[in-house]
Amino acid sequence: MTDNGSMANTPFIHRHPWIILVIIFAILICAWTTMYVVASKNRPEKVPLEHLDAIPQSTPDFPADSPPTPDA
Repeated sequence: MTDNGSMANTPFIHRHPWIILVIIFAILICAWTTMYVVASKNRPEKVPLEHLDAIPQSTPDFPADSPPTPDA
């Protein structure tokens, strides 16, 4: 006679399903760490910014005291 309530015949993963979640989160953390390391080693070049006083300011097409009207 077999004992269907016995845990001896069930696989280890079925007895401990939380292990799958731990493995998935470990893979996720490894993937994020890898992306961070690759991104930090391949940064874009630094571009020097011009001083704002050197850039000519454009004047708006409407007076400063009235808001622009939408094109209808």
